[in-house]
Amino acid sequence: MEFSDSHLYVSNDRVSADGSRGRCDGSNNNSNNTVTDEDKRRTSCLDKLKGIHVMFKIIAVLIGIIITLASGHAALSIENGEKALICFGLSDEILKTCEIFDGSTTVSTFAADWTHYYGGLGLYKNQPTSVGSFSEQHQKAETLSASGWTSLPNHPKRISMHSLVALENQSMLLIAGRDYGNGGVSQSGIWRLKDENWNQIGELLQADFHGSAIYIGRSIYYFGYNSPYAIQRLDFTETEELQNVAQIGNQAGNYYYPVLFQTVSNNCI
Repeated sequence: MEFSDSHLYVSNDRVSADGSRGRCDGSNNNSNNTVTDEDKRRTSCLDKLKGIHVMFKIIAVLIGIIITLASGHAALSIENGEKALICFGLSDEILKTCEIFDGSTTVSTFAADWTHYYGGLGLYKNQPTSVGSFSEQHQKAETLSASGWTSLPNHPKRISMHSLVALENQSMLLIAGRDYGNGGVSQSGIWRLKDENWNQIGELLQADFHGSAIYIGRSIYYFGYNSPYAIQRLDFTETEELQNVAQIGNQAGNYYYPVLFQTVSNNCI
C-alpha cells in the first residue's frame, strides 16, 4: 500500500488548513537572503511532514497485517512506540495468537489462554491486557508478561466491543461495550481495574460500543459509534479519580473504532 499525493503531500510546499499552499523548506523571499524566524519555522514544518510521511508508511504496512486478521483484532503500541503488539483474529488458529510488529517485520509471541475477539488491548500495570470476547462471550481478563499470559479477575459482565485505557497510576479503565450476558445491550459503564479488583466508577451519558478513547492531560475523550455519535469527555482529578462526564459534541457519522492521536493547534499537517 502506498500513499499518493492526494493522501499526504510532502515537498517544499506546505498545505495549510484552508487548502492553500506556502513555502515549507526554509527558503526565504527577502532580498538580503537572511534567515528569519519564519524561515526556521518552515524548515521545522518540512521536517515534521517528512516524519509524518514515514509514520504513514509504517501505518500502511500495519494495516496490511490487520486486514489478514479481519475484524475484532486488537493492536497496542509497546516499547515506547517502537513496536506494536497485534493480537486475536476472526476464527480458527488466529483467535488467540499474537505478533509483534517493528515497522517492517513481525515475530510471533505468546498466544493467550482465551480468545479475546473484540476484547481489545490496554495496559494494566504497564503490561498488555485484554478483557472479554464477542465470540466466546466470556468474562475472562488476561495480562501479558515476559513469561506469557496470566489470568486476572473476571470482569463482572460478559463484555466486548469496549475501549481500554491505561491510567498513570497503573490502573486500567474499561469504557462502554456490549454485555452478552444481557442480550448484547450497549453499555454506559466506566469500570476500573485496580489492585486486582473491578469497580464501576461512573457512567457515560450515552451508552455505546465500537468507539475509541484517548487520554490527554487529565481527560479521556471517547468517540462513540452509536447514534447520536457522541463525543464525551471524562475529567479526572490529579489523583485520577473520575470527576465529571460531559458530552462535548457529535461526530458526523458512525465511525468504527476511529484512530485517535494527539496534536497541537495550528500544527503543520
